Amino acid sequence: MKILHTNFLHGWGGQSNRILNVCRGLAERGHAVVIAAPGDSELVRRARSAGLATDGSVNFARGFRPLSFARDVRHMSAILAREQFDIIHTHGSADSWLVALTIIRAVRLRRISKRLPIVRTKHNIFPIADHFANRWLYGRVFDRIICISRAILE
Repeated sequence: MKILHTNFLHGWGGQSNRILNVCRGLAERGHAVVIAAPGDSELVRRARSAGLATDGSVNFARGFRPLSFARDVRHMSAILAREQFDIIHTHGSADSWLVALTIIRAVRLRRISKRLPIVRTKHNIFPIADHFANRWLYGRVFDRIICISRAILE
């Protein structure tokens, strides 16, 4: 199976560490894994040192940055078209939104042949805001949601 893991964080912490460990385990079991994270991120540096495939072309800029977001959509579209993943696993809000909107756009423009399954892992205890956009994202776009603890689930 070919799996894309995405992470918007630049620094190092539990979320990035978990992604690296999961990807190592998947690669050891014969899966093709690519980690897409900011090129200057600690996750990309450590993943490359571990011999894992990475793509640092997407910055995952947070906040309202339309030009940066458009550039990131183009880069993510290119990654998806080039790599032909079986599944995408997102780990944060910024990368989840970018991936979801990029996939919808790529399918409509026929850059990819099908809507790819998306798994979202929730790593933090911050509540998900209850508004239409999040209900759509969590209710219709994500195929599975993983919470790393019962406290996060509740």
